[in-house]
Amino acid sequence: MTGSKFLVRNKFSKVSLRLAPLFFAVVSFIQFSPNSEIFAREAEPGAWEVSGFSMDILSWGVQIAKIKIVNNSDEYKFVAAVSTVTSQDRPHSPPRTYQSNSFFLPRETRIFDLKIEVPGNLTPAEVKLNIYDVIDTLDDVALGKRFYSLLDTFRVDPPEPMKEFVAKPPRASGYMVYNKDFNTDLAIIVAILIARGKSSQEISEICGYDLPKTKKLISKMGRRGFIGYVRGETKPLLSLIENYPEDKLAPLISSSAQDMTEALSGAVTIYRRRLAELVDSKVVIGDTAQTAEGTALLHRLYLVVGGIVLWEKLGMKFLDSTGEKIYLLDNETPCYSSMGKWGSILNNPAAPLGDHYYYMDYSARRRLFGVNTSVLECRRRTTSQPSTFRFKFESGNIPKIFRYDTTRTSELIDILVQPGLEILSRFEEKVTVFFNENGIELTLGHRYWLWNRLATETLQNLVDGEVIENREGKYQIWKS
Repeated sequence: MTGSKFLVRNKFSKVSLRLAPLFFAVVSFIQFSPNSEIFAREAEPGAWEVSGFSMDILSWGVQIAKIKIVNNSDEYKFVAAVSTVTSQDRPHSPPRTYQSNSFFLPRETRIFDLKIEVPGNLTPAEVKLNIYDVIDTLDDVALGKRFYSLLDTFRVDPPEPMKEFVAKPPRASGYMVYNKDFNTDLAIIVAILIARGKSSQEISEICGYDLPKTKKLISKMGRRGFIGYVRGETKPLLSLIENYPEDKLAPLISSSAQDMTEALSGAVTIYRRRLAELVDSKVVIGDTAQTAEGTALLHRLYLVVGGIVLWEKLGMKFLDSTGEKIYLLDNETPCYSSMGKWGSILNNPAAPLGDHYYYMDYSARRRLFGVNTSVLECRRRTTSQPSTFRFKFESGNIPKIFRYDTTRTSELIDILVQPGLEILSRFEEKVTVFFNENGIELTLGHRYWLWNRLATETLQNLVDGEVIENREGKYQIWKS
């Protein structure tokens, strides 16, 4: 590949062959099973010849690759070429898959154009190409005969002005990175540049990204709630966290987390004693496996302390202090979550993002609490509306679901909440003073990030001190 200012290295050889007339070609974006080639049969040896895979320009986004294909048979043939590009070390950024279809005449030699989409990530990418001899291009390629496979790696080298983000890429909070319009490094960096007041033209030049594609990306981010328009200017709706003294903020958070740990440690002893009494009196169920019973979750202290006490009770007070109602689970699926004003981008490699995930869906009275990033699989249904996306968690991290009877659990929950209220109040005061002294606006995105860090440290302290047991699985859902 030549002529690209983005190219670092590649193993693709370029061929200089004249493009033969294309009799029939259709390119479509599909949801393709990565394992389909396992079931496809191999074509007869000698039926096809394939060589010279090349891309003239290697950059982010959809581009045309070329490959020479020779039909050695005396038959008319349909061909389906499936390209899948996967970014390394970006589990939230799903593979980009395209299928390109064409028709070959008997004994025809042609350079076949096929579409490949390169995700806008700063890490190396792997390209997998499989070409199939099929009966009909509408058929599943797994029913055809595979006659060519390619597996290789490459990397798009960002322009010099963009290299500040390469060593330590910025991170986005929560499940925003699973949103299909925000699941690449490029999208996050574009949001940062918008926050810095850069125009579409300037962003295009900094990122080395085509101007029409840059404008299209910004438009999509606007429709998804990542950016908005304030007094005629394009502004991120989420918070950009950078240029603040982490060396002063980290001790403030850790000190408050330690205070919260000590307060909850004492309360847990009282909680356990009272829980045993309520089980003996049949007010609380003793069978912890009965997760549909509204009090069974009281035996899961990791969930009770992490999800209910630190987030639903104390955390919501910290986030709700502005009086704005919080909607974090958009259309009941993390696959389209934008988090709105509660989202943030952290552009400080020295600072933690926080390991907790807490979302709520008011209409279904459902909560989702989890720890650490878990890979989601987002699958598109038949239309493009947000509600038409369904998701599932990776194997081994499927959430446990509990019913939550707020009336019968309130006494025990309150035992844990009350000692934390004073620490919460002091934390609010410390944070407000810190942001005022440093001339930083304390936004809703900052609040979610700050509380996530405090809650993460507190819960881990309680586990490390063996005050509560470690989690069973990463995610818990409860309904009230």
